Order: sequence, then C-alpha cells, then structure tokens
Amino acid sequence: MRCQSQEKERTVYDDEKKIPHFKNESEEREFWAAHDSTEYIDWNKASVAIFPKLKPSKKLFP
Repeated sequence: MRCQSQEKERTVYDDEKKIPHFKNESEEREFWAAHDSTEYIDWNKASVAIFPKLKPSKKLFP
C-alpha cells in the first residue's frame, strides 16, 4: 500500500494507469470501490510485508 501523503501520483510500470492523489481516506475508498486495482498495480511484483514490532492498539478506529 502506498503512503498517500508522500506521493501525488506514481506509475509502477508503463502499461499501468497513474494512481490519483486523494484529498482524504473517504475519497480514496470510493475510488477503489469503483476501480479495479489490477489496472494500477502489478500484484505479481508485490512482496509480503512483515511488521515484527507492531503492537495491538488500545484505541478504536471508526
């Protein structure tokens, strides 16, 4: 997953579309609900992310 605050647009490879910059998480959620991520991301090049120091949060998120 990309960090939306650091990148406005990026291209993963030549045939992919550019991922637009989103004003907020709600706008991004609506975009991905209406678009197929395989047109923007090459999932065959994805790797597994491991977060060994991640701790459970006591704070609930809406």
